[in-house]
Amino acid sequence: MVGREVYGGGRDKMAYRKTAAMARRAALAATLALALMLAPLTGRAAGAPPPLRVIMLPALMPDVIAQALPIEFTPPVSGAPALNLIAAVWCGATNNGGADAIGVVYPADAPVRPAPAMASEDCSRPLAEVARRARAGAPAPWLEAVRVRATWRPWRLRLRLADAAGAARTGAVAPNLAAAPIAREFATSNMRLLTGAGANAAFDVAIGFVRRAVDVVAIPAGRVSNPEPFLDDPDIAAQISGAPPMSNLLAAATYTFINQVLRLYGAVFPVPIPIQGVNQTMIARDLAVTGGDRFMTASGKLAYQSIEYDAAVRCEGDALAVSKVTIDAPGATCDQSDLLARMRCQGGGLAMAESGGALANALTNYYAGQPLRLSSRGNPLRFSFAGAEFLATFDALKASSLGGTLCEAGHARLRRVSPP
Repeated sequence: MVGREVYGGGRDKMAYRKTAAMARRAALAATLALALMLAPLTGRAAGAPPPLRVIMLPALMPDVIAQALPIEFTPPVSGAPALNLIAAVWCGATNNGGADAIGVVYPADAPVRPAPAMASEDCSRPLAEVARRARAGAPAPWLEAVRVRATWRPWRLRLRLADAAGAARTGAVAPNLAAAPIAREFATSNMRLLTGAGANAAFDVAIGFVRRAVDVVAIPAGRVSNPEPFLDDPDIAAQISGAPPMSNLLAAATYTFINQVLRLYGAVFPVPIPIQGVNQTMIARDLAVTGGDRFMTASGKLAYQSIEYDAAVRCEGDALAVSKVTIDAPGATCDQSDLLARMRCQGGGLAMAESGGALANALTNYYAGQPLRLSSRGNPLRFSFAGAEFLATFDALKASSLGGTLCEAGHARLRRVSPP
């Protein structure tokens, strides 16, 4: 009897079931899409953290070097040959705040392939021995094994050939590279790191060296004159030591910065519904993330057809495991003058609210305890440095939240897509 009074008979029951089914599909799609759209980052600094920090761990450095080579050096001495650094192995930080790599240079007019194989043991070998080993099979008439000293001061990265030892084939002579300072500098201010809507956003980039890792801090251009306090963070070494075994990169971004990026890329955009058999899209807007020590909440508006939901996913613990999913249907404004129409409106609103709540509870039970792990593999970051274009992807292994910073450790891949 109550059913007839509220839903107006069989036809309205069918409408109720259809509305409830649509609400369940849309609510599930909203929850999954919201989770897929978030792109966590990682790290924490002493005091006020920088907006964005990336720590390249030792396991990533061979990939970084391979994609950066060759690097051309032009000696300041008139008539001296230009050089190409065609192979290198990363050795890590020095006592004076810089970092070293051991490499091999060819004359710039020589083929860069095949390049000699380098190993971490070369960091402790005499350069003359490295040169003799590299000479076997080299296409160049001569080569030099070099110690490349990397230093950074606001806002320039400097690579200097700090020491060298040559080797040459019969009849050729390797030049004395120690006769004059040979260096290459790269500006790290006013850099464009984002693409699309963020292409005009400029960042100043600070670079530090911690043991065999590289600490990179990005700050909106012109905001900070002295970034040294960010690089002197004593917690960085502990973060490096505590990184998961398979990770090669740590990343960190403040929630404020993440939300600024979300707003920068537009408040409204289409999202495919990740449900088999549903070939429609939802509209997502007003995405935001908040958090504190050991918790994070992602929330936003998601609309499907004429229904707009408030959806949120709360994650907690050291690994940000899912703890609760909420899906709230919009409140129905049932002020029709016709009683039957008003009762139908109230029934539809009740159906959406009940199905959304039931589905949220079911999803919470299903996903509870599963750690938040997201990947940027399908949406690589494209950026430029020293005139070359690169693509970077990131597969997360562990997420965490510390204070006002969202953190992740994971495995990155880097690929150069244009020549230097």
